[in-house]
Amino acid sequence: MLRRNRTGCAGANDQNIRDLGWSTLGCHAVPPPKHHDGRPREDCHIVTFAHQKRSDNIVDIIVDIFGGARCMVARRLREAASIRGSRHHRRRADGAALRGGSMHIAVVLRIVPDVTEEIEIAGNGIEIDREWIGLKLNEFDDHALEEAVLLKESTGARVTAVALAGDGAERQLQTAIARGADDAVVVNHDQESAVGARAAAHLLGSVLKNLGADLVLTGVQTPEDVFGQLAPFLAADLQWPVLNAINGVSAAEGGLEVTQEYSGGYSSRFAVKLPAVLGIQAASKPPRYVSGSKLRQASTATIASVVSTVPDGFRAQVSTRLGASQSGTKADMITGSAEQIAAKLVDMLAERGLVGA
Repeated sequence: MLRRNRTGCAGANDQNIRDLGWSTLGCHAVPPPKHHDGRPREDCHIVTFAHQKRSDNIVDIIVDIFGGARCMVARRLREAASIRGSRHHRRRADGAALRGGSMHIAVVLRIVPDVTEEIEIAGNGIEIDREWIGLKLNEFDDHALEEAVLLKESTGARVTAVALAGDGAERQLQTAIARGADDAVVVNHDQESAVGARAAAHLLGSVLKNLGADLVLTGVQTPEDVFGQLAPFLAADLQWPVLNAINGVSAAEGGLEVTQEYSGGYSSRFAVKLPAVLGIQAASKPPRYVSGSKLRQASTATIASVVSTVPDGFRAQVSTRLGASQSGTKADMITGSAEQIAAKLVDMLAERGLVGA
């Protein structure tokens, strides 16, 4: 495999290296070491690095067959390669653990009013009338569930869907199981009115702690939480870091890599250590379709039930008044030729004192 060239250096036979499935990094001349009496040693002249294809780890050092293995430089290079390999192995250990299935993901699902329907105000004047309006899974929570299932497929993580008790909650939890969640938990509470983001964080916080979740995913916002407060409130309750407006999550060395989207088409990549809370804006892939057979199968799944309460004196409902937006007076349409329209505009502006008569 090694041949001596005319300069006295031992070089690697590149073709032989390629035949072994390796690729040559290069051949670097090493100054000959000297004996104790100053005479140069001729038994060590060159070292060639090689690495396996599909891997950036140096896996071997090929040295001069004429005693190069005894060369101090060669020994040091061998040690350097071994150290580098072990460091690289340690850096990838956490990512490998995630891919090994040790991560537990909790996904918070919220049932929200279907705002495509006509909305009426309840008699108390502080919330919408939910008796007749349609309810559905929050769109952004739908994406959070999909992102969790994608992480499960890529890392072997366990996914638990969690929802506050209410109309349609158990049905959506069953749908979550049909889509790939492993477990489902419904959180019963004593709040009669709609639960705001801060109260929801209190109700969910203790449940998520007891689940032993490493990662909490929730939708970035809802029609009733347009400022996206649930993820930050949850993070504050859990004392975990938080990132909002996330549109991509993947396992990485030491934790996760996430993409946060900004206005204007800009985005940033962040390295996130677990545990953490993420507000999902869009999943890496569109939410998957669930067949009727899977839904029927999931309808018999067991949904765990727990009870949670907010602290005494805590105001779960912070709205003081809710009303429909008031439309202004209708616009006056001006018709006619360009000259006629211009004359009418001048007269209208003059009547309002905006221009001289």
